[in-house]
Amino acid sequence: MEQVSGTYARPPGLVERVIDDAVLVLDGLDELDGRDETARPRARALLAYLRDNRRRSGNVVVTCRTSVYESFGVPVPLAGAARAELLDVPGETALAYLRRHSAWLDGGSSDRWDPLLEDIHTAPDGPLARELNTPWRLTVVAHAYRARTDGAPGDRRDPAELVSRWGHQALLRRFEAEYADRPWRPWDWDRTPLQERLRMAADSPVAEDMRTEAEEYLMSLYIPSALASHPRPHRRYDAERVHSPGSPCWPGTGRSTHTV
Repeated sequence: MEQVSGTYARPPGLVERVIDDAVLVLDGLDELDGRDETARPRARALLAYLRDNRRRSGNVVVTCRTSVYESFGVPVPLAGAARAELLDVPGETALAYLRRHSAWLDGGSSDRWDPLLEDIHTAPDGPLARELNTPWRLTVVAHAYRARTDGAPGDRRDPAELVSRWGHQALLRRFEAEYADRPWRPWDWDRTPLQERLRMAADSPVAEDMRTEAEEYLMSLYIPSALASHPRPHRRYDAERVHSPGSPCWPGTGRSTHTV
């Protein structure tokens, strides 16, 4: 209370009233501890505090990846809290959204999305499908590849480039190159059905590396595109100063929100 009052030069009484009426959002319970810290002591300490201080003023919203939240056990980490879970966007829904978005921006045409849509159909567990399975990430890719209406040359990016770099064929090539000499790979790899090869490749670290690469690339397109769509004469932060790609703050799949 004193710190907020001093930082923002506001009377303590006013700060107290604001805090009493405010909703505290703790975004990313699963990100409090380091990635290699499987015990998650900070997250567990915060949950314990929320459980043991039910009479505190105001409401608290906690966001956390579902798998991490459920790993805390006890048996329910925040018994009695309202819970909303963001599920993966089904492939058909994702495709329909991109088509509608493209048709709206591209004068009724959505053909340029066809290679991406076909790849998601072919490899629903591949890097691209996994990268486009949340509303936020669909918004990012739609915005990054939106068509300009001013006819500026070279401004119309082709989403097919995503397929050539991180589609299922690229995944198979990289997987085969990475594990070509591994003894566990089937000797008749070339005769293995496509879906089985895709399943093995999609479950490998290669697929996760490719998903991360695609994520960072899409953010590198999205940030300048978002800023350009909201021009201002004086902007404090340009594209270079906005949070860099690869941020751990990218909303993940299967995130739960809990109101305490």
